[in-house]
Amino acid sequence: MSDQFRAVAWALVALGIVLRLVISWHSIGTNDARFWIEKANEIYASGLFNVYQNDAQLNNPPLPCEWSQVALALSRGLGVSFFFIFRLPAIAADLGSCLLLFKILSERNGEKAGLLGAVAFAWCLDAILVSGYHCYTDSVYSFPALAAAYFIADRRRFFVGGLVLAASINVKLIPVILIPAMFALCRTRLEFRQLFLGLAVGALPFLPPLLWATEGFYNHVICFKSQLDLWGLAVAYAWSGISAGNPFGSDAARLNYLTLGKDAVFAGACLLGLTGRYLRFSNNYVLPALVMAAFLILTPGFGVQYTVAALPLMFAADLLLGMMYGLLAGIFLLVIYIYFWTGTWPAFSMFHQIFPMKCVPWGFAAWLLLILFAIKNLRTGRRAS
Repeated sequence: MSDQFRAVAWALVALGIVLRLVISWHSIGTNDARFWIEKANEIYASGLFNVYQNDAQLNNPPLPCEWSQVALALSRGLGVSFFFIFRLPAIAADLGSCLLLFKILSERNGEKAGLLGAVAFAWCLDAILVSGYHCYTDSVYSFPALAAAYFIADRRRFFVGGLVLAASINVKLIPVILIPAMFALCRTRLEFRQLFLGLAVGALPFLPPLLWATEGFYNHVICFKSQLDLWGLAVAYAWSGISAGNPFGSDAARLNYLTLGKDAVFAGACLLGLTGRYLRFSNNYVLPALVMAAFLILTPGFGVQYTVAALPLMFAADLLLGMMYGLLAGIFLLVIYIYFWTGTWPAFSMFHQIFPMKCVPWGFAAWLLLILFAIKNLRTGRRAS
């Protein structure tokens, strides 16, 4: 491979990251951007534990809440937009995913495949929109989820992998569903203990709010349920009620659906973890990618930023399907952001209702691709068992 090819590839990666920075500089994002600046000011005024106790909207672990304080201080000190600063870790996480995907794919399929993976992720529409525009933390946890799989599945460094997975969970609780799959990869008691210890050390930031804001933290963070919207299974659930103007039925029906869906996600994660003990997949990233894909397939509650939850792991497990999913999910997000754009500048998308039906086919296509990814790899794993 020529040096010129390498230089062009890395220049494209750099341009993809710069594009995120440019989008972030010229945008506010979505409702979540306003959410974070409001919570940052509340925490600054009242303290994190008080906000956990009294504000049901704050459903995030301590780490992003503390980062919102840093971003607020930097914004005031430097005179730079809070929203731009708050998104910097998400953009840095995308760069980390590009570099780690290069390493993973180069070791497995050669340097050319590694460069292709890095460039493809740098220009993945879904990744660009979530890290550069939306203004939430999902890109930040999806990178350490990939890194945890790298350390545990590829390098067999279970303590480090446990720490990295715990770091991902400290950003958002969604990656907790990877724990059964990671324990399924342990072959000895020593590996099991190392993974458990890494997770335990990484869980320490949860102790202060559990001790000093117990009820609020448990109810608002640990027991958090997302909102229903037109994604995946919820499309079928909502279809019969759309014409009546009440897509998701009564409050009781909605609560039951959210509860059952949440239970299904955890049951699916545990089942896939057990499956990982007995099936042989084509590479070490298929099992964790399947778990995150199952989350997106089964989840009842949904936010558009969730689409990146499985993205880096899918790129590592199956580059072609990962690229296709990233494109479809990215178009889905782009249509939604444009639909809800207020027409103001810096760009702001105000979500004030469920997704319009014109957006649903793109999201449904991305959801079906996740199912295709799951079926393909489960069948291959079954044949190889």
